Amino acid sequence: EIIVVSSFKNKAGMLEKLKSAGVEEKNVIDVGSVIYELTEGRIYFDGEVVPDVRDIYDGLLVDGGAFDGSDTKRFLDRGKGMSCCFEPDERNVERIRQKLSDHNGRYDLIPEALWRESAVIGFAGKGDVWSKVTDKPDGKRIKAGAIDEELSQKAVTIIKMDIEGAEFDALKGAEKCIRRCHPVLAISVYHRPSDIYVIPEFIKSLYDGYKFFLRHYSFSWYDTVLYAIPEELS
Repeated sequence: EIIVVSSFKNKAGMLEKLKSAGVEEKNVIDVGSVIYELTEGRIYFDGEVVPDVRDIYDGLLVDGGAFDGSDTKRFLDRGKGMSCCFEPDERNVERIRQKLSDHNGRYDLIPEALWRESAVIGFAGKGDVWSKVTDKPDGKRIKAGAIDEELSQKAVTIIKMDIEGAEFDALKGAEKCIRRCHPVLAISVYHRPSDIYVIPEFIKSLYDGYKFFLRHYSFSWYDTVLYAIPEELS
């Protein structure tokens, strides 16, 4: 029998179980890796949209919703740049340190949520990709910061955000940075129905020289990303 393994993240465990069940390696086809490279493996730094120029990858990434540091690692592996990781979930903070252990000195870790201003806000920390800002009264209270306040003197070249519905608020906190630096923007727009039109309208109001691209990176409802590419790079 020929067995097709279509999962990337669970591939190792699946292959081990197949091997222990007596399935020969030659009878297993790894489709998961191919699917990953066409979907999640391209997200935020998609070469068909984001120009592969040194101005970006030798510059500064703001990683909003850094989770375990995987996106920052992909960025740092491609150039000589730096990353500023915003991640409020303390369990994810430890994962970032482990993931980026080979890149010590090339990233700053800010254990705060991205927001429109410095504040103390509600937060539901799950220790996974679903951790998010919440207004529920039983939510944990955490510190939040804004890009304009935390990085007011920095030349930001790219901003990535996947912060479970807080993207619009966080972009309001990056207004001065966007006007000043015209960074590449890779913003998740699938958490709230209105984000898909409200967010590009807001970005365009800050700088009229952006070109917009929309890409989807899953076979489900999640991972829809809006790219804003400044005209000077296109």
